[in-house]
Amino acid sequence: MDNKCQTFGSLALSAATRNLVVIEGGARRKPNTHASAPRRRPARRGASGLLALFVASVLVVCFLAQSVVDATHASHVAQLLDDVPKEEVSVVTGDTMWQIAERHSIEGVSTAELVRWMRQANNVDTACLYPGQTLVVPQTS
Repeated sequence: MDNKCQTFGSLALSAATRNLVVIEGGARRKPNTHASAPRRRPARRGASGLLALFVASVLVVCFLAQSVVDATHASHVAQLLDDVPKEEVSVVTGDTMWQIAERHSIEGVSTAELVRWMRQANNVDTACLYPGQTLVVPQTS
């Protein structure tokens, strides 16, 4: 009996003497006789490189646009605060810069921006205020 042609019982599990042939994409290839020969893959570096360049360009444009918006807003806030009439207020027990800024708010200026301006205008580098201290603030109507 020829073991190559018939496979009965446990013979089906034994190693065959024929070489396997891998068929990709409908084309028959010869078995790779050189174990160290690398397989060639289609190059797609150009497309992914262009995508990376596009994404980086979009990020740079967004960053520059945000920088222009921030600079324009900061200039607008500075102009608003320079043009508004000022008054002096006296700090009472429990007052904070934030509370005072909220009481003297200006439309178009955030409380945080007003606190920064008040610190600079009053030469205060700390959040600690003491009762009786006078601060220059925007005048409320």
